[in-house]
Amino acid sequence: SSDLIYDNRDQARSLLNDAKELTDQIQATGLYQAQTQDLTTEIVGVQDRLNKITRVTPDVTRELGDFATVVGRGELSRLFYLQNALYSFDSRNNTIIKMDENGKSSVVSQTTSGIGFFTVGTTQEADKSLVLITDSPGLVLYDAKLELVQKQEISFPSNNPEIISLSTYGNRLYLYDYNTKNIYGYSKTLRGYSGGNAWITAADFPRDTIKSIGVDGYVYTLHDDGTIRKLLKGAPVDFTTESVEPPLTGSARLLITEDLKHLYVFDPPQKRVVVFDTVGNLTRQIFLGDDSNPKDIAVDSQERTLYILDGTKVLAISLLE
Repeated sequence: SSDLIYDNRDQARSLLNDAKELTDQIQATGLYQAQTQDLTTEIVGVQDRLNKITRVTPDVTRELGDFATVVGRGELSRLFYLQNALYSFDSRNNTIIKMDENGKSSVVSQTTSGIGFFTVGTTQEADKSLVLITDSPGLVLYDAKLELVQKQEISFPSNNPEIISLSTYGNRLYLYDYNTKNIYGYSKTLRGYSGGNAWITAADFPRDTIKSIGVDGYVYTLHDDGTIRKLLKGAPVDFTTESVEPPLTGSARLLITEDLKHLYVFDPPQKRVVVFDTVGNLTRQIFLGDDSNPKDIAVDSQERTLYILDGTKVLAISLLE
């Protein structure tokens, strides 16, 4: 029965894979084409339900707006949700762009003076700001209220840091430096961020495979094998995410903030978003479709809408069941 299937996901997956293989073999003979096509559709449907997969179709996706209206074919790779609006930046010229809830885009800042070019960033809700790493290397705050970019004082963990991921919690900032293979914690000051102590203390923690971090009080690390780990005060806690099919790739990125009650894993090569709760249960997988060109994701603080940066367009997908 379906109850038995859903109680043992791994066994059910195995049975369904066997059934799909047999169906493909029959289909290859050229016999019973209509029946095997129906059966294939049915098997894929059950596999999707088992793996909690939603496949995005035009009827559940709306195009909120297109940043191209103000930046042409800009080089956009990041999307941020801050104060009921969406932000991105053009990595070629540091143009920061905003899209309001009605999909209207505007340029809100454009400066490279003494700061270098933006590479990665995160939101800091407490200050209504974007925190942006630059290639100089440096760190700037974009104040969404004042529409102002300000360079921040910060002492990086190494002379040539490679900050590949960052996250905030309240007035705390966490950076992962790929060069020194550790996470560093900072506190906000009037002029920037102070501290910068190495945060992972466990000697056997796989610090060198971290690809992305997120913080909701706990610190979560996503590794190049698709594993997600959870730390408290620099030490790992017992945490395992439910297995997903197909497995997460090494190019995936993690989104979790103090406002969100779920972990969102953006997996560009698979064109999907995998959602877990904070104890590791799989909530759903959202497949974005073969024709999509997903660059990044953002989620509103009430977790009602998933936003996809698709090229220069922003797509909105409801997260409400």
